[in-house]
Amino acid sequence: MTEDYPPYNYIESGEIKGISVTLIKKIYSNLDIQPELLNLTLYPWARAYKTLQQFNQTQ
Repeated sequence: MTEDYPPYNYIESGEIKGISVTLIKKIYSNLDIQPELLNLTLYPWARAYKTLQQFNQTQ
């Protein structure tokens, strides 16, 4: 889960791109995890923050 914050995370042609996305894909690759398994969702910051807080409370 991320927010729209260019040049780190942004949508271009319907795909989430940016410096952070490139970095996390390289990390996945170094850990022998297929980067295709990376399931990023871009939300406004406040919604992402609230969603993650709710998720952590249920864990």
